[in-house]
Amino acid sequence: MLISVQYARAAAALLVVIGHIAGFSAFQSISTTHFGGVGVDIFFVISGFIMWETSKDQQPADFLQRRLTRIVPPYWFYTTLLVVLALALPALTPNIELTAKALSGSYFFIPYTDHRGIMNPILLQGWTLNLEMFFYVIFALSLFLPGRRTRFLAVSLVFLILIAMGLFADKSWAVINRFTSPILLEFVMGMTVSAVWQRWKIGVPAAGAIFLASVAALLYSEINLQYLGMGFIVFGVPAAFLLYGLLNLEPILAKRPLRPLVAAGDSSYSLYLAHPFVLSAVDVIFTRWAADHLGLDGMDLAIAFATTAILASLAFAHISYVLLEKNVVRIHRRFARRATAAG
Repeated sequence: MLISVQYARAAAALLVVIGHIAGFSAFQSISTTHFGGVGVDIFFVISGFIMWETSKDQQPADFLQRRLTRIVPPYWFYTTLLVVLALALPALTPNIELTAKALSGSYFFIPYTDHRGIMNPILLQGWTLNLEMFFYVIFALSLFLPGRRTRFLAVSLVFLILIAMGLFADKSWAVINRFTSPILLEFVMGMTVSAVWQRWKIGVPAAGAIFLASVAALLYSEINLQYLGMGFIVFGVPAAFLLYGLLNLEPILAKRPLRPLVAAGDSSYSLYLAHPFVLSAVDVIFTRWAADHLGLDGMDLAIAFATTAILASLAFAHISYVLLEKNVVRIHRRFARRATAAG
């Protein structure tokens, strides 16, 4: 994996964690601005980039098999963990709905509206995986077509048609709401970054300027534009330029990789899935013990909580990556080799 992409994955996951930290009790006494949601947009752009980079010679069935192996087991594991917690400790999970609709929608990536009117699965951040899996299906179908250009146009056209249909559809239906969302274009932006980068490499000064400008644009959008809509433009476009700038800095970044960032990039999927569990555990510790014993309040308490939560989330994610994600891939490869030998 490219070092630049690993850095982008790490940044995206950490931004999502930061975005969720401010919702906990340690921040109740201070005024904070929601920040970090752009991590999802960066993830979508990265996903489009990786799919376009790695799928040139893949067959549709092989593509889907690899994607399902990579995405489904960790997601099912953490969804099941939350279901078990909801059954064992319902007082700690009052908003978890364990109906047939919720369970089937959550496990099989089907958007639905829960009892609170929210279009998220049991594991709340799984809403992005609904879009990821939908993108994989459309992308896999495009692999039946001849030629990379035809495939690119097909995926883009399907998403544009769906988005156009969504302008006239009833968005109260979760499936329609999610699968006609303009944010789908961020996958296409990632594909575009791959296509452009393969043809046009730029020098380090220009790449650095693009990277810094995109960071500034994302910061401005997060602070001033996040409630104005059109997120696929105000977040997706600078996220695409961010990735393009980083990719063109690859020759420099690869010389001296920052191992903590590379490790965070490796475990970014586990970090994305597992961090709410870690944040909740840290919140319990701070609420029941740390705040009183450490004598912290206000901004000091918020900083201590945030630091502890981020470090604990990173550590847990690395363990999850090593014990869960890597073993799933290892088992899949073993079965694939046996199937090939048997055939």
